[in-house]
Amino acid sequence: MVSFEHKKLIERFAWMGPRPEDDRDFEVWSSGLGHLDMLRYNASDPEELIVLALSATKLGHASVFVHTAVVRSDHPGLNDQEGLLRWSCSPFLQSAATMGAVIKGGEVCFEPREQRWGTDALVGSSPLVYGRSWDALNEPEGLYYEIAQPYIHHLEVHWRKERSAYCRFDRRGDWEDVVSITKKSSNDEVTLITFKRDPLDQYLVEHDSVLVRLFDFTFLHSRDGSWRESKRMGYDMEGGVAYLRQMAGDGSMSAVRGVQIVQPRLSREDVEHRIVNWHEVNPEPTEPVEYIILDLRHNRTTTVSTDPTTTTDYFSAVENSLPYETSPAFFRADVLLKYKGDNDKYTVLENQITCRGGWELRSYSVNEAGQVTAYICDLRNLPYEEQLHWSGFNERPKASLSDRAFTTDFLGQWPETMTSREELIDILDRWRRLNVSWWKWRPDDSPDRLIVVPRTGSRNEWAQALMDLSNGVNEGFVVRELRRILTVEGVEVDNQWGSIVLLERILQARGGLEQGAQLSGLRELNRGRRFSGVHVRGSQAREYVGAVLTNHETYTAHFEHLCERLASDLTHVEDHMTNAAPSR
Repeated sequence: MVSFEHKKLIERFAWMGPRPEDDRDFEVWSSGLGHLDMLRYNASDPEELIVLALSATKLGHASVFVHTAVVRSDHPGLNDQEGLLRWSCSPFLQSAATMGAVIKGGEVCFEPREQRWGTDALVGSSPLVYGRSWDALNEPEGLYYEIAQPYIHHLEVHWRKERSAYCRFDRRGDWEDVVSITKKSSNDEVTLITFKRDPLDQYLVEHDSVLVRLFDFTFLHSRDGSWRESKRMGYDMEGGVAYLRQMAGDGSMSAVRGVQIVQPRLSREDVEHRIVNWHEVNPEPTEPVEYIILDLRHNRTTTVSTDPTTTTDYFSAVENSLPYETSPAFFRADVLLKYKGDNDKYTVLENQITCRGGWELRSYSVNEAGQVTAYICDLRNLPYEEQLHWSGFNERPKASLSDRAFTTDFLGQWPETMTSREELIDILDRWRRLNVSWWKWRPDDSPDRLIVVPRTGSRNEWAQALMDLSNGVNEGFVVRELRRILTVEGVEVDNQWGSIVLLERILQARGGLEQGAQLSGLRELNRGRRFSGVHVRGSQAREYVGAVLTNHETYTAHFEHLCERLASDLTHVEDHMTNAAPSR
């Protein structure tokens, strides 16, 4: 998956490749004007710049070669038109190695290695892309491309195979494809590597350099023929100077090859301004967002904005009568669904939300009315669009802050009691730490990250929470080990028994559970996983969901009650499983 702009360039190369049937279109195609226009427009493209393009020579098709060098702005070779036109190089013949061994007069000497450009006009320049081939492996594994390490380290980007790009996160936590790579395959006729323009321009300015883009377009009409003439041409390349040579054959072939000098679109002053005023680059809108809050200082409901002048801190409070910046705003619990719906991008804990590579809401809580509460000082630090998202769910307080939030955030004390969720997580963390043989934590996330109480009336949210809970708890039991333990207890094992039945039989054998008694919490979680999902149809699912809401009124209350029952079950299991015989 590469960027949209990169895909459109691939499509354009594919469209321009085959020989047109129409005579007029053929003249444009064989002269290379279409391909030159593409480079001309691409030089001013604000999104993606073509840095490397390769396609094989094929009868009735245009073959493409584009390669790029980073050249110092004061390099004398930039004024050497003939020298630049003599370039002859391949990304597969270039290396980032700086030293090499040579034999002189029978002695081995180590000398600095220069890049192979085929012309003195580019001596001292450096590629942005290196082609690598491993002869011991066949394509495609043995042929690949590397980006110059100084560039990817400078931008702190990383290779993501599933995106076929070197990426980083933007301020919203979304993927930003900085270098996109499409390697020629059965689906793509052209190997194409493009660089996102803005960071490339800044890199060039910081290194006082320009790009020299080398290109060769060959149009093979038939297999028999020879070159007849060659002539120098001038061509107006928007965004840079171009020197090129056009070659023609006896009607069977033609070619255009040359160089294009591409200047960065940023000036040194632009880059210096970005560095000094980094917060002004892609600035957030400055319009304050208003929230209804509970003014704890005056014990009233009022409205303030994210403008710091509408609130005060404790140290300045003697000079004014403004609400404290730690005043809470209250929101419908649905405000959390956006974040719980994208587990890759957001991490939602019981009291904190983080966006990968982006922002953080360092504290939130839920009061007894089920409202989510967050402090103005924390909301103020969110990106503007996130502030707008929260404001859409803002409402008047139905209850005050939760006792737990007041204790931890204002008194600075640990809560005196643990919630049922915390008790459950404490047990699971202990089992992980002890590395017990009969249970393993299998999810990638920790229990504290995975097990989060659903807060809304969304059946989807509740079903996903039960699924996560089951993946962490029920799926962790090791059936083979439970069978072994039960066999050691002298009980004949039925291969159809699952983990819950095996646990119950072990506890019964050890006197920890009466005959016929069950681990009700684990069984309830199994039923919840089966019948809670919105995709589940049938009378059993309707009856299960109806019973949950009848008995507990909300999905939140059911989940918390289930955590309490699970904590009881797991404590019971722990008390009687610690004496299990060790694995052989």
